[in-house]
Amino acid sequence: MDLDSVYRAEYGRSVATLTRLLGDIGLGPFPFLSSPSSALASVIAIQVWKSAPYDMLIFVAGLAGIDRQLYEASAIDGANAWQRLRAVTLPGLRPITTIVLTLGVIRGLRVFTEIYVLTNGGPAGSTETTITYAYNAGVQNNDLGYASSIATLLLVATVIITLLLRWWRGRVETR
Repeated sequence: MDLDSVYRAEYGRSVATLTRLLGDIGLGPFPFLSSPSSALASVIAIQVWKSAPYDMLIFVAGLAGIDRQLYEASAIDGANAWQRLRAVTLPGLRPITTIVLTLGVIRGLRVFTEIYVLTNGGPAGSTETTITYAYNAGVQNNDLGYASSIATLLLVATVIITLLLRWWRGRVETR
């Protein structure tokens, strides 16, 4: 059994289990991956579910980096929990949020495994991304030059988006 069929079997079982549970509570079978209108949302939900623990770990590290004296000072000044969250925690997490946002955008641009395993770009091309398009051009159509140019443009787009997010973060922090 190759790795591709293992991935397909695991994701297929997860979607089948969720569909069965929705049927058990009376919501009926939902076409998660078979409908063009819901397939992309389903893949996005899987990607978010998959990356949430990693992102939360980064946020926990960011929370650990916030100076505790700021919380003590705000408590002495009479700030309640909501005011401490708004005035201390959220501004302290702004750089971490930018990092998580940047990583999320990069992950979103290069998502391949979930789409290839679950839908292979279908139904009706609704889940096809730049990476799956480059894969189809290079591997299935044997047009490696075109596929490598797509990948190069994706790299350039990723670098530009990353630099724009860093520039935006610098502007926000100087305010």
